[in-house]
Amino acid sequence: MPQPLPPVEFQDRSKVTDSVVSAIEAIHEAHRKAVDILSQDESDYGRLNAFISSLEQRTFRLIVELEKMECMTTDWVKNVAHVMGSLLPELKEAREGSKLAEDRKTVQHSKVKTIYTGRPGRPRKEVSSTLLENSFHPGRMVQQAPLARELHIHRNTLRKSMKRQGFGPPAYSDITEEELDMLFTDFHEQNARRGLLAFTGHLREHNIRVQQQRLINCIRRCCPLERALEPIIAA
Repeated sequence: MPQPLPPVEFQDRSKVTDSVVSAIEAIHEAHRKAVDILSQDESDYGRLNAFISSLEQRTFRLIVELEKMECMTTDWVKNVAHVMGSLLPELKEAREGSKLAEDRKTVQHSKVKTIYTGRPGRPRKEVSSTLLENSFHPGRMVQQAPLARELHIHRNTLRKSMKRQGFGPPAYSDITEEELDMLFTDFHEQNARRGLLAFTGHLREHNIRVQQQRLINCIRRCCPLERALEPIIAA
């Protein structure tokens, strides 16, 4: 919680000028703005940066000038300098947080583009083709729902964008049961305690995509009956 400014203390009121009063008011206004900014969950980076520059170049200079005035007490000026100085690190930390938030928004905007078609209804959102290509190439295949959440769009919006740009689940591989059995036998010799999920991942590493039921049938064919009842099917 930011510290409040101490009450104004004059050493000689007869020497107080309009400039001194204006300087004190400017310091109080700067303090009020600083407290207001720090109380917000998220502040605009540009506004924060400009305010910090004003604080460093103008407000602290006013404090230095007030210290030279015979009408002000030294203790009051020092206390004001301490309070305002303690706000600066907090403001700079808030500025860094604001910069990171804006950077994330910039990245977000580069991934999802809003297209205004001129037709009734909401504007169309188009996901970056580069992102889709990196996410849905045959060797990777990112899950759609988590990706949609990361992009802050509905999964149906993601699917429509994928369809418009020609992206989608790749076709199943053209592989016979005999070839599949041979692949599993070779895999199983090296990974005796691994099952369906591990074998699926092994196939995807080689850009082979097969229906899950075919994989289950393959494991049952290649393993003795007693092993078919073990967790290998679900492991």
